[in-house]
Amino acid sequence: READLLLKYEKYVTKKCSYATFVSEKEAGLFKQLSPEVANKITYFNNGVDTDFFSPNQRFVNPYNVVTQVLVFTGAMDYWPNVDAVRWFACELFPAVRTKIPGLEFYIVGARPSKKVLELSAIPGVVVTGSVDDVRPYLAFSEIAIAPLRIARGIQNKVLEAMAMEKTVLASPQALEGITAIPEIEIFVADGVEEYINHLISLLQNPQMEIGKAARRRVIEDYNWDK
Repeated sequence: READLLLKYEKYVTKKCSYATFVSEKEAGLFKQLSPEVANKITYFNNGVDTDFFSPNQRFVNPYNVVTQVLVFTGAMDYWPNVDAVRWFACELFPAVRTKIPGLEFYIVGARPSKKVLELSAIPGVVVTGSVDDVRPYLAFSEIAIAPLRIARGIQNKVLEAMAMEKTVLASPQALEGITAIPEIEIFVADGVEEYINHLISLLQNPQMEIGKAARRRVIEDYNWDK
């Protein structure tokens, strides 16, 4: 019912306006398909990243224990899809990865962690930081930035920011929605528990630095603010 009513309202709004702007080419295409009568008014404007600010070439202080391998997730931690993602990862995937990679830590970095997120600190190796002054050091000194979102639309800034920092990113198909990065060359994609666990263990045991460099090139080419 909600979807039907919203679509009707969005069609009405688009008819009244000169243009309707969407966050990605894919989302614009979906609306054109659902509303062909207003297709000529529909355009898109991608999210972007300040690649000078999110740059691996800046000096940061390591926020982690220097002998620890770290997986990091960044985002607003009162946003339900983020809460769902970190709870799923911390409860169902991380313990299995940690048995293969002893000492591995999972940092959840972001403001306003909900009660369900704070509870994850009870899991060995999971750290919930709450709000931080700057997410860049947490990205810079992590091994892998993860984006295991099971519900996502549009373009995930957390993925673009990590790619801009030359990090190896392991994302779900949902988190990659709308981003043109090439799997296995500029980003890694995993669907489901077993695939995620296997990818993480392999990447932690055999780091692939060239993926991060390719990721940053992709962001500069397609998602830089100048672009």
